[in-house]
Amino acid sequence: MRFPVTVYPSSAAYNIYLQSYKEWLARQSVSENTQRAYYSRIKHFLLFREYANLSENPLNNLSATDETMALYLNFLKHSKGQARSINANVNALNNFCQFLGLKAAQLKRERCYYRALKVLSAKEQSDFMLSVRRQELARDRALALVLFYTGLRIGDCARLNMTDFLIVDHSANDDNNTSEENSIAYLCLDDRMPGFVTKIPLHSQATIALKQWLKEREKFIAKTTEKALWLTKDGERLSISGITFVLKRIGWQAHIDVSAEVLRRTWLSNASNSGGRGELATRFGEYLSAATVKRYGIMLPV
Repeated sequence: MRFPVTVYPSSAAYNIYLQSYKEWLARQSVSENTQRAYYSRIKHFLLFREYANLSENPLNNLSATDETMALYLNFLKHSKGQARSINANVNALNNFCQFLGLKAAQLKRERCYYRALKVLSAKEQSDFMLSVRRQELARDRALALVLFYTGLRIGDCARLNMTDFLIVDHSANDDNNTSEENSIAYLCLDDRMPGFVTKIPLHSQATIALKQWLKEREKFIAKTTEKALWLTKDGERLSISGITFVLKRIGWQAHIDVSAEVLRRTWLSNASNSGGRGELATRFGEYLSAATVKRYGIMLPV
């Protein structure tokens, strides 16, 4: 039986630096996820200083700090740290140098070899769309098209509520045209920023399919008060596993392997070809960060 590791008592300087850095991070223009990641990595770095008896080296000294950070990265490398993880620590350490008022540390980044990720080819996309049109349930058709045309994460898709969609029917101003093709649906995503919502227009096919599902969804109103957009036949919110099963079935009928992540990569690949990556990050705000576009842009085919 293994006993728990004894916690090494941290010094007062460690706590002061860590708390000050956390407060400084909160004032920077970085996402909450980045703040948490940087804070966690710097916390481990400061603990390393304590364990390695390097806390006597002042952090306001550039050469001493560079040496300590290099030792820390070397420790991570010999601990079988992956290249991407080490490079993520380099980013955090450079950010910590900015907090200290020092120049960016001269830290060596690891070379990353990205393997080609699965995206749907043009033929596979055509086969997938054909399989979607053959689905009996309007929910499944709308679900697949929304994911295909937005690149939405499966977790965000499962959390969608009725209030997250805005449908504008432009045919109301035209007495001679009542076609559903004049309706435009907007996907409204809360970016966790007060008063800011990313509004993404949906493709016309997704809009039509969504309107058909909303009409069919009214049959479940008597069964439930659930606000979820996607419902099961029992009137409950469709789970992530349920969405996965729907996509797998559609893909199986088209003889291709499909998942929400594959659809997301495919959408990013298509969108990167039709518009600049910087434009994508600006257009979709927190929903699609510049870092995400850059990461996918490296791995996806041009």
